[in-house]
Amino acid sequence: MDVNVQQEVLTAGGLYVIGTERHESRRIDNQLRGRCGRQGDPGASKFYLCLDDALLRIFAGGRVKSLMTRIGVEKGTALESSLLTRCIENAQRKVEAHNFDIRKQLLQYDDVANDQRQVIYQQRTELMSQHDLTQHIEHMREDVINDLIAEYIPENSFEDQWNIKALESCLLNEFSTTVCLTAVEGDNLGATREEIVQKIQIAVQKVLAEKSVSLAPSALCAFQKTLMLQVIDTHWKEHLAAMDYLRQGIHLRSYAQKDPKQEYKREAFVLFSRMLMHIKRQVIVLLLNVTVSVPPALDDAENKAMLDDMTTTYTSNRNSPCPCGSGRKFKQCHGKLSN
Repeated sequence: MDVNVQQEVLTAGGLYVIGTERHESRRIDNQLRGRCGRQGDPGASKFYLCLDDALLRIFAGGRVKSLMTRIGVEKGTALESSLLTRCIENAQRKVEAHNFDIRKQLLQYDDVANDQRQVIYQQRTELMSQHDLTQHIEHMREDVINDLIAEYIPENSFEDQWNIKALESCLLNEFSTTVCLTAVEGDNLGATREEIVQKIQIAVQKVLAEKSVSLAPSALCAFQKTLMLQVIDTHWKEHLAAMDYLRQGIHLRSYAQKDPKQEYKREAFVLFSRMLMHIKRQVIVLLLNVTVSVPPALDDAENKAMLDDMTTTYTSNRNSPCPCGSGRKFKQCHGKLSN
């Protein structure tokens, strides 16, 4: 600031702050007051309030109006009283306490989502660090098939309660696995639930092995990682949207004399457990239904003949699609190898 301008401000009495209302937070009012006396400069501040302001109307408007009526204060008269100042400060404290409780509850809700986020991130980190996912896929396959069988053949149930045909149809249509359980069901000796579970597990494991036999171990691991990461990310984003939707209406549980925070934790745990199961099931279903084709390998003579032919044919137009069928340009495929 120019020295002359600063001297004029000091001569005039410094900065004068005029407030047209009081903020809900006392900190904001104190900051405004502090602007008029920074570094020892002179200044003053004054706040004007109306009984119709939100802060006074909600917390002290009725009492102040009744007091003014009893005293007989005329309309438009300014009131300056330490009692009124303390009343306003008490109202600000109540608002600050209310806002603090809101932030505290939001933090508790965020802690629930953060705990689930740590679990998902840990799973993704472990998935990326592994070089062989065979064992991991086997555990997922066992959990998915056990849960599937529990839907149609509940534990500790009688054979009359089993739905064998629906289980066969689900295995065929969703898991691309053909398992004949009707004969087992009609066997006079009777088949236990454990025997049916073992038979289905072996059949699904065989289909998975047939799907992965055409790929090299490194290519198979890369494919499985990519597939699992995509499934995890998709379900995690959908879960976060469901959590936000749950939080918007969880406060209504208080009308039923229930703690909203505890209800939110319980509902969030159910949603998270369901999401983890859906991730496992979709991964196994995709692995059972996907078909991976590997182009046939050429011997040295065929490869050399193809390279010579492409070198003479595509040298003038290296941006043409490579005739090997890879979908890349010639200069980025066999044209690159021939240089």
